[in-house]
Amino acid sequence: MAQVGFLAIFFVVEMIERSGLFAGVGFSVLFEYLSFRLPMMAHQVMGLSVLLAVMIVGLLLGRWGEMTAIRAAGFSIWSLLLPLELAALFLAGLDLVAVERILPKTNFHATYIKQVIVRQHAAASLLISKHWYLLDHQLLKITSVDSELQKVYGVSLYHLSDSNQVTLHVEAQSADWNGTEWIFRAGHRWSFEGSPAVPNVRPFDAWSSGVSLSPDTFRPRPTTPDEFGLSDLKQTLQQNEQLGELSTLTWADWYTKLAWVCIPLVMVPVGLAFVLHRQKKSSGASAITVTVVIGVAYYLALAIGTAICRIGGLPPLIATQLPNVGFFCFSAWRLYQVRW
Repeated sequence: MAQVGFLAIFFVVEMIERSGLFAGVGFSVLFEYLSFRLPMMAHQVMGLSVLLAVMIVGLLLGRWGEMTAIRAAGFSIWSLLLPLELAALFLAGLDLVAVERILPKTNFHATYIKQVIVRQHAAASLLISKHWYLLDHQLLKITSVDSELQKVYGVSLYHLSDSNQVTLHVEAQSADWNGTEWIFRAGHRWSFEGSPAVPNVRPFDAWSSGVSLSPDTFRPRPTTPDEFGLSDLKQTLQQNEQLGELSTLTWADWYTKLAWVCIPLVMVPVGLAFVLHRQKKSSGASAITVTVVIGVAYYLALAIGTAICRIGGLPPLIATQLPNVGFFCFSAWRLYQVRW
């Protein structure tokens, strides 16, 4: 119920914020966008939902005298904490599956609706610019792509000899897929002949390139961390290591995603510590207030840690997991102080 309540609040707030942007395309497009945003909203409020649920249930058990019965039966605080942590572990597992399998797809579709359908940006805006492709004695570069029209823009093609010397250089404004190859449009060809090679320039309106790469090769790709799963980021890290490139930002994104998944495990002892210290003085309203305060404090700490590791101030693992470790240790200390 806590998850449903938070989702309803987020849904309404998001709908109000986006209503102006989607005014020209109709409510159906807005509803489709919000539908794709729902999984991300559920992921973001999972920790708060667990925290509020633990607080409300704990306060109700205290008012009904069940906490007294639990103490009288000889159960320790840690035996009370264990089943709650197992339930949180199950939720964290579901969240991990969503981060890996569901959220990259739904976030990409939401971005596509907002950027392409609503803001009328070309689908190319969803691409990392200037992709290079190495073919058989050919080197191809494209700047952007419209996968729906099967058309690419800003095309460069280099033909290479066995000694990797450029024998032909082609620049075109665009290229169309005719079912078997790409037809370059509105460009120039530079052929290098003789020794020393003298460039021979020829303009063209249409030119058969012989490049038979499928249009699926140039399909839109994720450009933001929300559109990547953990395995996608891991693959990017491996590629960067092979190329000798720095991967600080990618590691920061990877560990930040992992930190979000661990939030339910952290919020269980936080909520239980609050309940056991204030079960006679607190109400449902105070539980909601405390949930919001703790949630803001936690997410602020996580944002600061992520920013620090992005600028190289701390290793990504330490910077992103420090809020989890800090909140967990503080709540464990508070539980240890409870007179049970």
